[in-house]
Amino acid sequence: MHGRSGQNHPARATYDEKTRLTQLRFLERYQALGNISEACAFTNVHQTTVDKWRRLDVQGFYQRFINAREIYADYLESIARKRIENPSFNGRIGSDVLLIAQLNAKRPSEYRQHATVTHDLGARVIATLRDLQARDRPEALTPLPESVIEGEIMASEVSPGSSEETPHI
Repeated sequence: MHGRSGQNHPARATYDEKTRLTQLRFLERYQALGNISEACAFTNVHQTTVDKWRRLDVQGFYQRFINAREIYADYLESIARKRIENPSFNGRIGSDVLLIAQLNAKRPSEYRQHATVTHDLGARVIATLRDLQARDRPEALTPLPESVIEGEIMASEVSPGSSEETPHI
């Protein structure tokens, strides 16, 4: 980098090199552990620094971070595959449930269960029940007193159709 006089600033080059080496150490540890906090502790870097590197893409950090995360996810998949091929792999050290949880977190597009509601059946059932309730017991649609809603008294203690907030005796 050039200063006002057009000369290189060795301090800036040293800082950039130090940052690059620190990022490299962090990323190596992160891809081995899959855990930002532990990688930060190992490299003596504060987590806000890592967040800044990602947010500002300092020295191309963002894509290298994504690559490290993918390497860790590949590692998790290899463990899962080994356990499928050989159930006694590694003497079953570790938790299959935790392995699944890690795969859900690191590769959600492939391992997380997704549920999509494609109908409004619930809303239609509730509307139908409300209609039936209104026909049979119009007083049932009377709003509950605030004390019932806030849990101060039980709904069964309020007389139907009453707007009083005192318990029914």
